[in-house]
Amino acid sequence: MSNPLVLLVQIVDADVESPAMKRAYKISLWWAFGLSAVTFVIWPLLTLPAGGTWSLGYFTFWIILSIVWGLVAGLIVTFYPLIESRKVIFRILTCRPKRSTHSVPSSSSLSSNESEAQGKVGNEVPDDLQAHDAKLAPPEEVSIKIPK
Repeated sequence: MSNPLVLLVQIVDADVESPAMKRAYKISLWWAFGLSAVTFVIWPLLTLPAGGTWSLGYFTFWIILSIVWGLVAGLIVTFYPLIESRKVIFRILTCRPKRSTHSVPSSSSLSSNESEAQGKVGNEVPDDLQAHDAKLAPPEEVSIKIPK
């Protein structure tokens, strides 16, 4: 039996190599470089018109702008993931499981002849899913060796 950890790593690696993940990586890279440029280059350049000494009004403007920037960033970081995963959160709070993507005919949808011909009860798990679950199942015996 293969190691479940190796299977998990293979599944994660397959997800990382997907086109959607590559696109998300490129988008996050552009945002990271863009925000870094704004924070460390453009933002300080905007303070140059004030000269060496800032007036009280100019200093107050920059403080308020910094506080608003921080509050908006904090709200986005807090609420965007919640908004993005609202469907999953709703399913969890209402105790509704995710709908199965596999369609298995129920015994009531088959005629009695079809049901007997298949020799199965309509709600059994298909063989390919059983094989997949068997691959992901943990080993029956777990031995932990503790060095002395």
